[in-house]
Amino acid sequence: MEECTVSNFTEFHKYVTDVNLYYQESKPYSQDIINAIIFRGVHNVNHRLIPSIGRGIYTPHREMKSLLNFEDEIITRFKSEAAPFLDVKPINNWEWLALAQHYRLPTRLLDWTYNPLVALYFALEKAPPTEEKDVIIQSAVYYLKFNYYVPYDEKKEPFDYDHAAVYRPSHTSSRIRAQMGVFTIQPDVTNTLDKSVFFDEPASFGKIILDFPITERSHSRNILDKYGVNAATLFPDLEGLTKKIIWESTKGY
Repeated sequence: MEECTVSNFTEFHKYVTDVNLYYQESKPYSQDIINAIIFRGVHNVNHRLIPSIGRGIYTPHREMKSLLNFEDEIITRFKSEAAPFLDVKPINNWEWLALAQHYRLPTRLLDWTYNPLVALYFALEKAPPTEEKDVIIQSAVYYLKFNYYVPYDEKKEPFDYDHAAVYRPSHTSSRIRAQMGVFTIQPDVTNTLDKSVFFDEPASFGKIILDFPITERSHSRNILDKYGVNAATLFPDLEGLTKKIIWESTKGY
């Protein structure tokens, strides 16, 4: 995996711009969104790319078969009880998983976005554990360029997928649309996503380490807000509005 470290918003912006330009110039025939680089922001630099259903909080004392039964149980219940809250009902289990993932139900999908600034927002969203302004807290933004996408007319169920792929969902949720959301899926939900699980070698797979002092984290959040990347735009509902009001009222985090 390629790695680089940046210490402020300007360096981050330049790096992701250079990465995008490199692949545009090397493959000028593939400028559509299907061939775009995707990004994932994480608060903790040591965060492993493991789907939420496979993380330790849900896996203690569970064998894989038991974990799959647990997954089936919570997804079935979500499908049964979510209907009254939906304007558009998902048409298959791929769409149900995408919707559930965006509302924090543990699933086998990992959230990504086509927008690197959205990824940066999620990397910086959580308040730091200290108010010492010079303390550096490391977060990260992963990026991935992978050419194997789940076909729009895929007949195989997501629970039976036997290789890693990128899934671009229909916009059944305003959150997915606002965040330019896209997902990855992998066969073993308890292992980290890396090059070893890909059906074909990714064209690019990297990690941008955000070596930001607390003052720079706050400054970057302000810049993102000016670009229209904030809680109210990424969560276009009452939860997003209240998050933004709280953030603006506390001026910082």
